[in-house]
Amino acid sequence: MTESPRTRPAPWRVALTFDVEHGDHPAHPDGTRHVLETLTDREVVGTMFIQGRWAQANPVLAKDLAAHGHLIGNHSHHHAPMTWLSPKAFDQDVRLAERAIRRATGHDPRPWFRCPFGDGSEDPAIRSALDRLGYRETSWRVDPFDWRS
Repeated sequence: MTESPRTRPAPWRVALTFDVEHGDHPAHPDGTRHVLETLTDREVVGTMFIQGRWAQANPVLAKDLAAHGHLIGNHSHHHAPMTWLSPKAFDQDVRLAERAIRRATGHDPRPWFRCPFGDGSEDPAIRSALDRLGYRETSWRVDPFDWRS
């Protein structure tokens, strides 16, 4: 039996992921709202890696992201390079973000975690610490460089 194009798995899969970060980054202040509206208009779901302090500052928008069906992940609390943190500070930062994200969205961000700047994404100690906390590191494959000024 020959597979038809409809039953054959597609050779490519794309996952849209977004780092939702605190307003001190050079993003447009309404950028996240615009992304949400664009995805909603096109009936597309993405994964939102939310920074804990952003969730605290924007709880209504954080809840809207989850309410529109977007997968919610943890992007740390303070957006520090994870390899710069002691094991205790690492645990505290991840858990603080987890609580802030859960409080704002009503969703547990586990198991999805994205290291800020990608720092630690390949580090066995960071991956082990994340695993112990119930996370798995989820990095990107294509960088659109939208973070540049």
